[in-house]
Amino acid sequence: MKKSLVCLALQGLSLMFAFATSIQKASAMEPTIAILAPDEGEQLTRRWGYPMTIKVSPATTGSKNFSIGTEDIAPGNAIPPHRHHHSEEVVIVQSGVVEARIGDQTRKVPAGSIIYAPANTWMNIANKSNSTATVIWIFPQPGFEDYVRATSVPAGQPVTPLKPTELAEIRSKYQDHIELQAPSGSSYPTSAGNQIVLH
Repeated sequence: MKKSLVCLALQGLSLMFAFATSIQKASAMEPTIAILAPDEGEQLTRRWGYPMTIKVSPATTGSKNFSIGTEDIAPGNAIPPHRHHHSEEVVIVQSGVVEARIGDQTRKVPAGSIIYAPANTWMNIANKSNSTATVIWIFPQPGFEDYVRATSVPAGQPVTPLKPTELAEIRSKYQDHIELQAPSGSSYPTSAGNQIVLH
């Protein structure tokens, strides 16, 4: 009797595993051609109140080797010092002018410019101008976009700030994809005039 119960339990577990695997395979998206206008893509509002759009990712287009998105940087705000362990990154300044600190280099970067940061390079991008700047971020290894989703809500939904404990937990979960130099509970974006020195 005990052996038959154990066999039934194992068969049940086997069926559950097979079912879960079939769902996972069904939900895996095949790469899909995408031509995206400026207002198209997975539109999000960061929990700090500004827009970000994921354009290309495994979840949106089935991409295998890329995640691409756009981010607005309001006047006086900055993407704080951070680095990505999992991937190198390319940033294209689509509009506006920013000041970029990448490793030991600091430059004013106008629209049309390209920034390249190898993996593990400390970087930050500040908008010290009077108009919003938009940047496009590109990673040849997906993953960062999952952190973006975890710290955002779909565009149009109410935005509630993250508690410091929630933010610390999210940053711990995605620490291989983004490491911020500031304490884990600090706000984001930071002020363009009050940046931590990169090391």
